[in-house]
Amino acid sequence: MRKKFIIGTALLILLIGTALGLLVRYELHRRFEEEIYKRGLSTARYIAEAAEIPLITENIESLKLLVNDYRKLDKDVEYIYIGNPRREVIAHTFGPKVPDEIFRQAHTGSDRHGQLVVLHAEGGVVYDISAAIMGGSLGAVHIGYYDSVIDKNVHGVLVRMLPFVIFILVLGIIAAIIFASAITRPIAILTDGVRRFSRGELEGIISIR
Repeated sequence: MRKKFIIGTALLILLIGTALGLLVRYELHRRFEEEIYKRGLSTARYIAEAAEIPLITENIESLKLLVNDYRKLDKDVEYIYIGNPRREVIAHTFGPKVPDEIFRQAHTGSDRHGQLVVLHAEGGVVYDISAAIMGGSLGAVHIGYYDSVIDKNVHGVLVRMLPFVIFILVLGIIAAIIFASAITRPIAILTDGVRRFSRGELEGIISIR
């Protein structure tokens, strides 16, 4: 009975801990996603403002320098590109070629500038944030973050929480052992008294509080 109580309590603590861990992971993921969105939107709007003059003057080299400089400033950014109203990429940080899968998904239907759009790329889930340039008349800036950036941050927080979780588990098991002993000790004394009584030892007193 004592062992069952301790094992049952430990399993209950593990079950509650797992449920809380999943809840914390979901909440952390949501909060980091919001943080990525705010950071991406702020950067996209800044680039959109800075790109107005180069777009009007058709200074493509300035646009390329602009997106590459911001790509270097934020290591979490996967890509930055500027597209015109005809949905043609003018400047980007992809490398030799613009991935069709990302570009196609980012421009499916009407452009939703200022919103976070979830894309599915070969490397994983991508969060695309865009900002219109001069209300969309000159095009838009798109910034992409891989979901792995959020997962990395969430994992870091959960790892830092692990010692505290282990401490709570150990504390719970110790409390279960003490509580189980308090419950089973009177039963053990009573059982021993019954055994002595069955052997004819009638003088002993069973003291149970």
